[in-house]
Amino acid sequence: MYSMGVRIGPRIETRLDESHRNQLSEILEKRGWTISAFVRQAIEAEQKQLDRERFRELLASFEADPLHLPPWDELKRELAEMHCPGPEFCQDPDYH
Repeated sequence: MYSMGVRIGPRIETRLDESHRNQLSEILEKRGWTISAFVRQAIEAEQKQLDRERFRELLASFEADPLHLPPWDELKRELAEMHCPGPEFCQDPDYH
């Protein structure tokens, strides 16, 4: 698989300019990481960021178009009817 000039497979191959090589070397030395550990940590951090962004987008969509629910008694009755295991249970006032 190729993505923006990087070959991705069990091994990752990419080219770095001197500035980025120096930055990477400093990070690895200060953190005591291998390149593999650095890449795994970067992937996990980005995935968490993407998850947070998706959550914010979903929350914003709910805030922009809130759900309009019926009154609680009506909703409770509808849910009970949808999930009723059988008429003998739904007639029971304790079931709801």
